[in-house]
Order: sequence, then structure tokens, then C-alpha cells
Amino acid sequence: MELIALDSGLPCPALEDALESWLDRRRGIERRSEKTIRANRHDVTRFLRFLRQDSQDGQDKRASLNELEHYIASLQVGGAAVNRAICSLRSFFEFLARHRLIEVNIARELLKVPVLEPARWTPRAAQVQLLIAGADSARDRAMISLMAYAGLRRSEIVKLDFYDVEGLDMLGDCVIAIRKAKGNKCRMLPLNSTATKALEEHLIVANYKSDGPLFRNEDGSGRRLGVDRITQLVKGLAKRLELDRRITPHSLRRWFGTTLDDRGGDLLVISRLLGHRNIQTTADCDIKPNPGKLRKMVNELD
Repeated sequence: MELIALDSGLPCPALEDALESWLDRRRGIERRSEKTIRANRHDVTRFLRFLRQDSQDGQDKRASLNELEHYIASLQVGGAAVNRAICSLRSFFEFLARHRLIEVNIARELLKVPVLEPARWTPRAAQVQLLIAGADSARDRAMISLMAYAGLRRSEIVKLDFYDVEGLDMLGDCVIAIRKAKGNKCRMLPLNSTATKALEEHLIVANYKSDGPLFRNEDGSGRRLGVDRITQLVKGLAKRLELDRRITPHSLRRWFGTTLDDRGGDLLVISRLLGHRNIQTTADCDIKPNPGKLRKMVNELD
């Protein structure tokens, strides 16, 4: 394809041809999740639709920096969604530049909008303990323990297999292998005695006769539990126990990260335990700021 100069932009059909190749790279080489791929496709396709709708005399507009800025300004969504669209477009146009379909990444000039992050709620230790104690079954108690004491995502919980548990017969040395994590990353997680005991009780009660999913449906089919079912179980249990209704699977994961941070855990280590690619994700998403801790650190400067 002929190299397109920056000032002329790239025609819409050329962008459409490159879109699938970019998404294939995101899915394969970059190992992005399907949720991320769907968001990327939505953001870029919406921009292409904007170019077509804003065309004149049946001629598609070209993807110049001016058109990118007009598109971003036209979005009637929240700041976080705008910034996600900018990230998608930056990555897409970087792909175009890397493959010499354009001279430079024109989307790099797009500026993100400031977003006021809402305070992230995290349950208290007593609430987590009550939730675990009040679980309806050994299976549910084990799942909640893994989310709270190992920081597992619900998507990681449902992908666990029987052979992912190692050292269960050695209390205190049990580890669990997360082989199908977000972004296809793998990690080994040590389990504390509480999570180990809950997992051991689940396996005794379940009495599995063969390898397969570690957490299975209640219907006896042996099928793997679904992520939505985990959310239903956690929120339903919190409601029945009259605990805070903001308790969700992810709030338990956030409690894990926040508790480690409050106890002086190294942020890099916490990031590895949570399976984050970027340490900034840990600081932004899964650790609740502790004003008391910040005040203590500042006072120690005296």
C-alpha cells in the first residue's frame, strides 16, 4: 500500500482493511483479553462510522488529526470512556505507523481528559470473615477464601482445574497455579492457612473422582462454574447475612491488595500477586488509599 502523508490522512477503506490485522495482533502477540478486543473494535469502528457519517458528496473523509479531534469532541460519554477510546486509537494508529501505512502516529497528539476517580470501597476484615463463615457450602467458602486471601479474579477462579493445586498435604506450603489469567499470563500463588484449609475441606466434600474443574456446578453435571454465578453467590450471601451490599468478588480482591499494602507489603510484590502487567494498575485499581498511613509517613519526616 502506498505510504500516506500525515497531512493527507488515511482513507476510511484503508483503515477498515487494517483493523482486523491490528485486532489479530492484539489477540495473538499482545495476548489481550477478548473483553479488551471487543472494546478496541467498538472504539475504532465507531470512529470509522463517524468518518462515513461526516462525509460529503459520498466521499469518505480521511483520518487526519483534525478529524480525530472532532471525533473525540463529539463523544457523549463519560471521561473514562473517552480516555479508553483515545487509548484504542493511539494503539491502532501506532500499528499503522509501524507497518508504514502512515508516516507517524497522528493519534499520539490526542490528549486524555482529566477524570475524577470515585473513592473505591473496600470491605472491612470483619465483613470478609463473616462472609466466609456464612458460606452455604465448602465450595463457596473455598472460592471466597481464594478471592479474599489470594486475590484471585472470578475469571481465574472458574478456570482453575484440580491439578492446579500443589502441596495441599503440607499445610502452610500450598500453592495454586494460575495458568489461564487475564492476558494469558501465568503465576504461582502461595496460600495462607485459612485458604488452604478451606480448599482442603472443599475437596474432601466434593470427593472428585477425576481431574477437571476445581469448582463445578451444583447440578452434578461436573460442568465448570460460570463467572456470573460467582457474582450471584457472593452478592446473595452478603445480602442474606445483612452485610454491606457493595461486597462483590472484586471488592474481596481489592481487600487482599489493600490489606497487604496496609501491612507494609512491597507494591511490586503485591502487583505480581494480583497478576498485573503494570504496577500502576495495582496502585490505581486494587489498593484503597489509606489516609492514616499517608499521614504517618509524612509525620516521620519531622
